[in-house]
Amino acid sequence: MGIFYLSIQMTKKNKKIGERLYIPYFPAIDYYVYQKNGVRSSCDTNSIFLGRENVSSEVRLNYKLNYLPNLITPHTQHILSKVTSKEGGKPEFKSGVDPRSFKTKKKGSVKYIYDATIHGPNYTFYTDKIQNVEISKVVLNETGGITGYYCKYIEAYENIGVLHHTLLYPTNKITGEIIERFFNSDLVKFIFIITQYVSGKMQTNERLVANSITIPPIGVDDYYKYFEIDSSEREYIEDILNQFNGLKNQIPMKEEGNNPPRGEKLRKIILQKKHTTKSKKSLTKSLGKGAGRNRKKTLRRRRRSKHTTIKKKRLK
Repeated sequence: MGIFYLSIQMTKKNKKIGERLYIPYFPAIDYYVYQKNGVRSSCDTNSIFLGRENVSSEVRLNYKLNYLPNLITPHTQHILSKVTSKEGGKPEFKSGVDPRSFKTKKKGSVKYIYDATIHGPNYTFYTDKIQNVEISKVVLNETGGITGYYCKYIEAYENIGVLHHTLLYPTNKITGEIIERFFNSDLVKFIFIITQYVSGKMQTNERLVANSITIPPIGVDDYYKYFEIDSSEREYIEDILNQFNGLKNQIPMKEEGNNPPRGEKLRKIILQKKHTTKSKKSLTKSLGKGAGRNRKKTLRRRRRSKHTTIKKKRLK
């Protein structure tokens, strides 16, 4: 029987778990794979997930999926298989539009969702109005990972476009609301938590994961029952969610509001500096070049003039 050994580093902070030392200078996520004779059989896995070491044996991987989760145990493989292999429709999420392709880069009144973070969605505004502004769609964050998880149905009349760091799936209201409700359930959030295998902000496997999930039909509210998730698997899901939420609550929150993307913040800082420089130039222009130096010269002249007058009086 072939042997498949998988070790995953979830974070660079996990230099040591127990007495085991992991590679300290490698990327935050590493796969070490050994499979004898190329035989697709059961495997042993060792996953470091949310700061815990998870060792499993006799795990059967789902080779039909085009991605590997970062937590590979019998439970995660069974749950993934049930949710992705169930017969039914699947979404077709695609990336939004890169604003660098716009005809004009000027800021305007057209609202666009840029990305999402733990603090919520980030919006920006442009003059150009592209096609995806006036269509009904479901949006899903493509960067920021599970900490920035955001899924919402947006109707056409809201006039909100989608940029390249967010996914969209054009659909009608009925399907859109079903997807929004389902994708915000514990079951789907669990799937995204165990499949975020890239650290940092640019986590972009959301499209692969989202498009592999089967969408329940109208009228289904009990997702565990529909996907035949048993009691032990449900407890496993709840345990992972509790672990994740415990870590998530340690991240400091700030006031809600529209958070401009990093580029927008940088642009505002640059504009502020330009405005300050422009104000200084305008002040100098109104007072004349070398206004400060001229004032000092005037004061010196007055002192010299006063001193000369006193001398003349003494001579008299």
